[in-house]
Amino acid sequence: MNEPAPAPPRWRFAAGLAAVTAVALALRVHRLASVPNAAHDEGNWLLAAWERAHGHPVPLPPDARFVTDLFAWMMALAMRLFGDSIASARSVPVAASLVGLVAVALLARRIAGSLPALVLAALLAVHPWAVLWSRNVVTPYALSLSLAALAPLLAHRAWNLPSRRSPWWRVACGQCLALGFQFSPLALIPALGVAAQLLSDPVSRARLRERSTLVAALLAAAHVAPVVVGAARVAQHGSTRPSSHLDHLGSRLQIFDRTLAGVLSGEATLRDFTTATLPLPLELLAGAVAVGLIVLALARGRDPLRRLAIPHLAAALVGLPLLLAPMRQWHMPSVDAERYGFVLLAPAALLVASLAATRLRWIALAAVLALALGPTRRGALWFLYGGGPDRGVFLDRDGAGGRRWKVTALDVAVVDQIIAEASALDGGAPVTVVTADYVLHPIYFANAAHGHRIVELNLAPLSPRPGDRMLFVRWSDGVFARGFWPRADVLANEALTERMRAPDLTGLRLVRALRQPDGEALIELWTARAP
Repeated sequence: MNEPAPAPPRWRFAAGLAAVTAVALALRVHRLASVPNAAHDEGNWLLAAWERAHGHPVPLPPDARFVTDLFAWMMALAMRLFGDSIASARSVPVAASLVGLVAVALLARRIAGSLPALVLAALLAVHPWAVLWSRNVVTPYALSLSLAALAPLLAHRAWNLPSRRSPWWRVACGQCLALGFQFSPLALIPALGVAAQLLSDPVSRARLRERSTLVAALLAAAHVAPVVVGAARVAQHGSTRPSSHLDHLGSRLQIFDRTLAGVLSGEATLRDFTTATLPLPLELLAGAVAVGLIVLALARGRDPLRRLAIPHLAAALVGLPLLLAPMRQWHMPSVDAERYGFVLLAPAALLVASLAATRLRWIALAAVLALALGPTRRGALWFLYGGGPDRGVFLDRDGAGGRRWKVTALDVAVVDQIIAEASALDGGAPVTVVTADYVLHPIYFANAAHGHRIVELNLAPLSPRPGDRMLFVRWSDGVFARGFWPRADVLANEALTERMRAPDLTGLRLVRALRQPDGEALIELWTARAP
């Protein structure tokens, strides 16, 4: 028979929550401006926030309108308060993850007790996915994780624990679900999970007929509807054919299962961000242990957390591939697809926390320690001292350690270092900065206050004007691993190298070489002039 954990005094819970929050803060704020490196789609959000902070907002691109620009406005406010910097923008997901962590712990304590609440908060504090995705603004998914973890608890509080404030709790639950749609269409999965959670319980099902439920639903629908319409329009232009989704089904399911198990163990996130990967047998073993822990919690965890998590887990496993299919490869073959894992992590954390209310509480505590001292620690050490080549983006080709996340020993983002070097040439006069990789897209934000000309050779040719000073940004030899795929990225870097050595330019010289923390080469900055 399950044995409930003894209820500690309030001050012990408060002290425990303060300690967990301090750990979460420490993992998120150290070198926030540079770790991980600002890259790729982060440039779009940074520039959108900068434009709004300076009073001239530009609509999001048509292919990005499956979300609203609320995230950009939140970062714009941070920039108005703290200055135009990458760290200011990244403070938004950091703050949101910390607020979400505390809110989840307080609600879970009311529902399941102090120890399960602290375990739940600790899992959200130290899991590699929660840490690394709250340290960048490539996507707002750190906010999505907080909302996905909060939604089932709010729903239980609103419909299963009646009080005079129940109508307000129901409105809060509706707004929590609706807010998720502002950041990702995958918010439909937590919404379906809440619906299944309420309908499967006789107590909450009976209370769904009350007027406050309708009010909460209408208030939520008011700002969900435009997002759903926008997402549907974007999905109409999806690049994948429905008929192709079942091709090679067996191998696709293997990749899908490996990715989800890696999300649970944290190894998939490390593979995306670093080269601190485990050998494949150990990675699979870690994933199997993580899945086994979930199975154990399903069998031995204590209600109500276990009962709350089950419909959300089912919704994630079924809904994730179905929602990805119109726009993405549903089996998540690229290493960066682990970012969609927030829909799975939220119910998984609830399940593990449910063990803390039983005699198996030591297993839940061991899981927290294993994450903190295992993948999270390895990832932190890699960013501080590591390096290595970019092994590509595809899981079945042993992809790992994307160059977009790679850092230098300086607490300065790579694009800021590039613009600083450009500004130091010719006494600060404008120069033409030449790149050939979308990874460096945040350079537009870094350059917003400097006025240099940016040319992306992968998008347009370089047509220098007489007397132009150019700064070429070239990936160093060895950054691309042998057998790197897709080859187009390697060829673009080679084309940039050939262009900077073209006879129509003179005075080619190396300005600076940026290196990874372990000393391995990363980026070379070369300058030349048009005669």
